[in-house]
Parts: sequence; C-alpha cells; structure tokens
Amino acid sequence: MSVHPSRRSRQRPAALPGARSKVTMVAAVVAAVAAIAVAGLRIHSVLYGGPIRLRLGNDVPLGSVPPLSSDRDVQRNRLLALRSAWLTTQGSRNGALWTALGGMALQAGDPMGARAALKRALALEPHNARAWERLGNAQVRLGLFNDAATTWNTLIALDPQKPAGYIELSRTLTVLGRRAEAADILRRAQTAVPAADAAGQGALIQEYDRRGELAHALQLSRHLLDAAPRDEGAQFLLAMLLFKTQQLTESRRLLEHLLAAQRHQVQIRRYLAAILTNPLSAHQDARLAEHLLLEAANLDPTDGGPLLDLATLYADQGRSRPAAYVLIRLLGMAPASATARLQLAHAFHRLGMESQAQVQDRIAQRLFARNREADALRTQIDHRPSDSRARLALGLHFMRWGEYGRALPELEAAVCLSPHFAAARHALATYYRALGVPPPDYGSGVLQ
Repeated sequence: MSVHPSRRSRQRPAALPGARSKVTMVAAVVAAVAAIAVAGLRIHSVLYGGPIRLRLGNDVPLGSVPPLSSDRDVQRNRLLALRSAWLTTQGSRNGALWTALGGMALQAGDPMGARAALKRALALEPHNARAWERLGNAQVRLGLFNDAATTWNTLIALDPQKPAGYIELSRTLTVLGRRAEAADILRRAQTAVPAADAAGQGALIQEYDRRGELAHALQLSRHLLDAAPRDEGAQFLLAMLLFKTQQLTESRRLLEHLLAAQRHQVQIRRYLAAILTNPLSAHQDARLAEHLLLEAANLDPTDGGPLLDLATLYADQGRSRPAAYVLIRLLGMAPASATARLQLAHAFHRLGMESQAQVQDRIAQRLFARNREADALRTQIDHRPSDSRARLALGLHFMRWGEYGRALPELEAAVCLSPHFAAARHALATYYRALGVPPPDYGSGVLQ
C-alpha cells in the first residue's frame, strides 16, 4: 500500500528542530517532506525503497514527566460558566435556549442542573425531541432509570424512525434487569429505522457489538453493506467487525480502500496499524504501522489512542527512547493514566534511568489501586442501580483523587436517589465549597 504524506497539503510543512531527512530522492521532493511536525513529535522522513514514511528518531530528547494533577480549576471554570448561562437564561420563554442550557449542564457534569433546564424546555416545547433525549441522558446519569425509560418511550413516539430512543431504552431496561424486553426493543428498532438510513442501521449494529453479540452484528453489517455498497460508514463498520473476528485480510482490504477515500480518519489508521503488527496477519509491516500511527497522531492531537499504540509498538521493537517520548506526551493529555505510567516506568528501566522508573512505578501502582476501588464501587452500582450509598462513596472517591468532573454526577445521583440522605447533601455542599463555587439554586421541584 502506498502512503504519501505529501498529499495531505500543498504547503510545505513547518520544519521541526531536531527532525532530519534520511532519503535518497531528488532534493526538491526531500524539501517537501523531510521535516514534518506530527503532534509536536520529533520525527524523521525515511525512504524504504518506496513511498516516504514517517519515523520517530531513536535519539529524541526526553522532557519532564507531567505530574499527577487535579481537574479542580477546570471544573470550577465549567461550573462558573454554567452559572452565568443559567442566570442569563432565567425568565426566557425560548425552549431552544433552555435545551442548549441543558446540554451545557450535561457537558459540565451537572445532570441535576441539566434535568431542571430540560424540564423547563419541555414545558415550553413538549415536542422537542432533542430536549427529551438530553433529559433521558440526565436521568440515566442520576440513576433515575424508571424515569429514563418513560422518557425514552416518549422520544420513540416523537421520532420513531431514529435509533437513539430504542438504543437508550434497551440499555435502560438492561440496567433494570428487564433483559428480554431490552432485546425486543432492539429487534423492533431494526424494523422501525428505515433500511435506507445507513447511519441509523449502523448505530443499531454497533449496539449489538457493544452487547457482545458480535456474530449477529457482523451478519447485519454485511447485509447493510450489500444494501449500501458505497456508504463509507458501512464499509468501516464491517472492517471493524472483521478485525474483531480476526478476518484480517478482508478487513485490511476495506480499510485500505477507505484510507484512499478518506485520508483524515484516525480510526482507519489505527485499525490498519493493528493489522500490520498482528502476528496472525499474512503481511506484517511495522514500519508502515508506525507511519500510519504518526499520521493519526497528527490528524487529531487530542486523541491519545495513537500515542498509546505507538508506545506499544516501540516497546515491542525494543525502542525504549521513542516509547518513553510518546508516553510522556500522552501523560500530558492524561496524567492519571495508570497504564501509561507503568509503561513509562518499564521504558525508563530499559534505558537505565532507575530513579525515574521507580517514581513512575510508584505512581502507577497508586493509580491501579485507585482504579480497583472505583471498579468495586461501580460493580455495587451495577448490581443495585438505586444504591445511593454506593453513589456517594464513588463521588467521594473521585473527590479524594482530585477528579471533580467525575465526582459531581455521582454526588448528585446520591441526592436524587435519596432526597433525605443527609450525608449525600452534606457531601454535595462540601463539593461546591471545595471548588469555591456558589451552590446552584434550580428552583423548587428539582428533586422530583
């Protein structure tokens, strides 16, 4: 497969200090591709008897490792912006404004505020499907699954040909232990969503995949592609499912076709790279895999997935310095990643940087312990969805670790599930004091 980075732009890429060229092509071509900045990575452009490929050098300088940090200030700013928007919207008779405010509250991790805003939106516009969908999301995050089921049924009645209501109702019924009904809802959706709606049918197929019904999802995906052979979303969905079932040759063929048609797709490159490095693949090519992952990192610098894939690739190749380099960059995005910390500790150890390795290993072990505690609480919640005490414990856990964005929905859920639970109300008040944000006043009836 030919991959040409120079096709991404007609402009010459900005040179990056430390990047070098190791090519034997004509000087004019070298000038166009020799130094490319990929998500800030220090890379080489290397010719391997064919197309130009990107490669991270083995002599990259290692910067300082980002420390663990709290999202307190980020969450504080979100809630202050939400408070300002709430005060601005007061008195409005515009349902769209209240719907937008509800969406803003959901993004800020405040489902209680979202529910209050969306109820006002629906009082003004009772047929607003977007408001119903956001209300259902808020109710689910608050653990109010019976209310959510009612909301999803209303959304289906309003928009019976769209998959969202069916998918969310199926998930909600599953949480409530009504699994047979949940399966029936998805089967009903397959008929209700028009066959010509490839995106809608694709969403249903992805839901079957999420439920672990991979064989059924694959069968439906083939039918979808037969019905819409030129739909690139259907092609990618089938390629993804083929990859999951280890049908790598057919998956690769579809992905290569998509890569030629849609060059700005991070996931296409990640799946292709995974195939190219899979021991079961008929044609492995680690160099091309690295190139694709570096391109993916450039296409979306906020996505840490390609960097984690690169770290694994470099570790497998024994290239510890490039592995450490991309892991440090990944920790700049996700400083609380236990996996990245542990992999960085291993890379430092192989580089002979023992003191740094020990520091990262200690942090990683603390993070893994944190994750185990959170997982145990989530398991309790899965078994008892209306357990306000488990919700409170999870919210307090997140607060202790400085994860304020994740704490708020759990604390609010504890209050909504048990309105007279004094400990939950106290914890929520403590949360707002810790952020230095006035507690919101959503008006009467917010807990109903």
